[in-house]
Amino acid sequence: MSLNGGSWRVPLPHIDAGDIRPTAPFVGARPSDWRPRDSGVTVDDRDPSFSVVQPPARGWRSVFRRKAPDATATRMASASFGGWRRHSDGGTVTWGRHRRSLMWIPAGAGATLAVFSAELPVAGKWRLLYHLPGPSLRHGRWDAGFPGTAPSAFGALDLHIVADGQRLPASFDAAQGIPGWNAIGTFDLPAGATEVTVSDKTSGDMVVADAIRWVSVAGSAKANRANR
Repeated sequence: MSLNGGSWRVPLPHIDAGDIRPTAPFVGARPSDWRPRDSGVTVDDRDPSFSVVQPPARGWRSVFRRKAPDATATRMASASFGGWRRHSDGGTVTWGRHRRSLMWIPAGAGATLAVFSAELPVAGKWRLLYHLPGPSLRHGRWDAGFPGTAPSAFGALDLHIVADGQRLPASFDAAQGIPGWNAIGTFDLPAGATEVTVSDKTSGDMVVADAIRWVSVAGSAKANRANR
């Protein structure tokens, strides 16, 4: 069974009829100088390096939830608890290597986190991108899809970058974002483990955790050499 089963939007380039020229078809083989674009380091909500951190359940709710391994928080690779919910539908443009989906949670007080963990190959300047969903064209019509595709549902996000024992705030107002990849900022980071956390705290109605991407900044020689 194909892991890519489902429907999704395939954007087509604009073709100017005036640029079309009749020519004989090419038959055979020839060398190509095409190379795949370096897309950086991407972490998706279905990757093993995505997890959820939530505070321990209290009161009667603790009867129905597993006990936390420590006294402060529980980290789960499967984000099926803590208020986070998975959305997967062909009517929504989301990021994914196989099955495209996202995690979302209603606005809260910041007690639960979605965590995107990555390994940066080298130290240097890295640009952080955050993926937001959008509506797609399905069955010959525009489909509204996920309610969160409406910009009015989003707000300022509580984003942080955790690396080398430091926790750095990152500013992003998702209400001003666009469907697809949004640039958050550029950060000088060490090589190794790096986390991007987003909590349920927001000025909007909901928080979406779909995917993040680290891209080495041009001019950061070490990072560029490592990603070739």
